[in-house]
Amino acid sequence: MTRLSAWLTPKRAVLVLTILLALISSLYEVVADGEDTNAGEGTNAIVTLLIGFLAFDLLIERINLLERIDQKVDIIRSSTSRLIRHSNLELLEEIDKRIAIKEVWTMAATAGHLLTENISFLEKKAQKVRLLLYDTEKSDNMASSTDRGTVISDEEKWLRPLYSKLYEADCEIKILKANLGFSLLLINPNHKVGSAYLTVYGYQTNPAERLTIIISKVEEEDWFNFLVKQFNLAWDGNEAHVWKQLPNFKSSS
Repeated sequence: MTRLSAWLTPKRAVLVLTILLALISSLYEVVADGEDTNAGEGTNAIVTLLIGFLAFDLLIERINLLERIDQKVDIIRSSTSRLIRHSNLELLEEIDKRIAIKEVWTMAATAGHLLTENISFLEKKAQKVRLLLYDTEKSDNMASSTDRGTVISDEEKWLRPLYSKLYEADCEIKILKANLGFSLLLINPNHKVGSAYLTVYGYQTNPAERLTIIISKVEEEDWFNFLVKQFNLAWDGNEAHVWKQLPNFKSSS
């Protein structure tokens, strides 16, 4: 019954009506032939009715098979190259076409590339977006040459409108008093099909040239879950604080 209810969708209305009309017609023939006491014609009507039921069942099985194949194809398409340059990271809109993005979590120094390329998409999904920014000035680990005591320096003022848009759209934003040396983008961390994008900052490396490692949840579920756990540890830890207001900028003068 569950399988049948899942199959009966509005897009199959015409097909269902056609099948029902065929079955009603067959039943009518059975009743009519029974009253005429013509056994031969009645038998033919019964056979037709049984064939209709059999065809209906086979049709359900065939459609279920095709839908399972479609799901497998979508999963395969969601698994792209393992190693890419950060500049070659796909737009979220393109990823969404394959695996239907429901959640976006990211942790990074500024998340500048992600925001500039995907701000419109992220605004639409803001209530399912988590943004964890590194406060490198207060970190004892891998201090950056760029002073980000208030997360954004004078040189990065262009990011302020992007943070503002997400903040006003109810995106969850936290500040982490650490710099982990990598950025992490998680797509659908709590769903069956998802992807993780781990970008290594490197030493004196152009951001566009940074190595990004793509991990598909379908193919590497253990590693995907490991990265989700890392994000949750940072997000829920004592070093992460809710961003209750937009930061001020440090003056370069």
